[in-house]
Amino acid sequence: MTGIITREERDELRRLYEAALPGTWVADGDGVLSRDSNGNVAVVADCQAIGPAVDDTNAALIAAARNALPRLLDTIAAFEQAARVALHKIGQHRAGQYPDGQALEAAAYALSRVLTRSR
Repeated sequence: MTGIITREERDELRRLYEAALPGTWVADGDGVLSRDSNGNVAVVADCQAIGPAVDDTNAALIAAARNALPRLLDTIAAFEQAARVALHKIGQHRAGQYPDGQALEAAAYALSRVLTRSR
């Protein structure tokens, strides 16, 4: 798949994340494990059973992507909200509601807040 991820795809990713085994996922050399807050461990993916093509790097990617997913989805949502605010303020400026540049300053501020947090 290519292109921008849709809201429906993001909602489905969030649903899948919430339905999956809880806890932090880690690569352990044999696969991917889930460790919950009580220290319980569950096998998420047994990479040795899949075959030699699935190595430690692939297991590490699966664990890292799963653990980062909520923050990635939250970041996308924050950028969307900032863009909506910025576009609204720019529209106000164009309509002459804020001819002195206040709307453009507010738009720039909304975007800069999100960009600063994402560094």
